[in-house]
Amino acid sequence: MANVIKGQHLRVFVGGAVVAEATSCQITVSGNYESSSTKDDDYEKQTVTTRSWSVSVDTFSEEEFSALLDIILAMSPVTLKWDQTSGSGNATAESAAFSYSGQAYLSDLSATMPNRQNMTITAQFTGKGGIS
Repeated sequence: MANVIKGQHLRVFVGGAVVAEATSCQITVSGNYESSSTKDDDYEKQTVTTRSWSVSVDTFSEEEFSALLDIILAMSPVTLKWDQTSGSGNATAESAAFSYSGQAYLSDLSATMPNRQNMTITAQFTGKGGIS
């Protein structure tokens, strides 16, 4: 049976600190393609030209919003890390199934404040270079 990782055991770290009160995160890795064909080809040929990646994380912590706002205003890359954690307290598992990191810019930061509901903060990071 495959190793199933529960969503609550995935954490995004910004500059070594976990994004507090995170409710969800998403990691996207994409290949960018270039198409080419000639009049003699039956099909287009696809060639991978570049890869890109991004990380999105949702939280509802007011303190987190303040910290993320400082990051986007600084317009400097930060180190992102995402891995498997064990239990509560955001402790990294001793034998995590995976652990990845990379430099990224905080490209979008938004706060949604619906009437009589929790505020939701969404931070979108765009990768700078590769993932290791």
